Amino acid sequence: MINNVSANIPDRTSDLINDSNFVTSSQVDNRIQNIVGAAPEALDTLEEVAARLENDSDAINAINGVLSGKVNSSDVYTKTEVDAKIDEAITGGTVDLSNYYTKSQVDSKDS
Repeated sequence: MINNVSANIPDRTSDLINDSNFVTSSQVDNRIQNIVGAAPEALDTLEEVAARLENDSDAINAINGVLSGKVNSSDVYTKTEVDAKIDEAITGGTVDLSNYYTKSQVDSKDS
């Protein structure tokens, strides 16, 4: 019984009905090279980038400067907190939401 089942399982991409969505290993290699190839040879691995950053305080300060401009997670609501606030407003009757569409109503208008 197992032999009959395994005989029907394709073992090559060309055996599949729709094999046009598969990429070859050379296509994958080319895509990786397009990303890595843009980096100078001295910085084309994560280890080389990490080593360079470790010894470059200006680069670290620049990265930290960009990151420090981002919002602190303690200053924003999570999705769960927003949902709870909406539920509280609806059930507590403190906010009139009758003039607003729900997500499903908006989504249904798109189709």
